[in-house]
This record gives sequence, structure tokens and C-alpha cells, in this order.
Amino acid sequence: MSEYRGIGEWLTAPGALALAGPLLCALEVAALVAGCGPRATITVANGARAPLTDVRIAGEADSTRVRDLAPGDSVRVRAAVHPEDAIVLRGRLAGRPITPMMAVYVEDGYALAMTVDSTGFVRVHDERVPQY
Repeated sequence: MSEYRGIGEWLTAPGALALAGPLLCALEVAALVAGCGPRATITVANGARAPLTDVRIAGEADSTRVRDLAPGDSVRVRAAVHPEDAIVLRGRLAGRPITPMMAVYVEDGYALAMTVDSTGFVRVHDERVPQY
């Protein structure tokens, strides 16, 4: 399929697609930078009697910072996933690194909760129901 553009110029469909490809790619990158990309909702709770500091949700290609949590405090964050990811919770409980946990598989729209207990162990509450 082609279109006459005037004075001897023809724009073919493949040519138009070649021009649109970089534009679509730039729009996708802009959406990711703006925070519109794939995300999972993670609730992080401090179930210990000591402060939880330097907290972040680490994925394979990205890391989401979480604010420090006082004992008994919790926060809900939207972490980037690419478009599926394996994430872990990192941080320090009373100055000591929390116990490394096995990575948890997440996809866009997933919701789960992670609770750090008084020993520094991270428990994952499986709430893997997509939120549409």
C-alpha cells in the first residue's frame, strides 16, 4: 500500500512504519521513565522490635527504595518489574543485614506482602492475585 505525497513522492507503508518505529520506542521509554511501566504492589512490614533501615526491593534489573520503618510500621510501594521479575527484600534490622530470602516471582499487577520478623527473616505473604 502506498500513498501519493505530491510532486513525484510516494510514501509506502513500510516506509511509514520505519518512521513510526523509533517514535513508538521513544514513547515506551518515556512511559517507563514516568513510572507508567509494569509494576507490582508490595507491602513491606516491620514485625520486629527494632527499626528497619536501608530498605529496598531489588529486582533483576531495577531497585525500588523503601522508607525506613519503625517497629510495627508498614508501607505499600509500587515496584518496577520488567515485565516479569524475581525480587528480594534487602535492608538492615537494628544495623544488621536482614536474612537473605529466596527471590519471589512477580509480574505486572501482582500484589504481595513481605514481613521482617525479630530475627531478620523475611516472610512472604502470597497475594499473587493480579490487580486490574
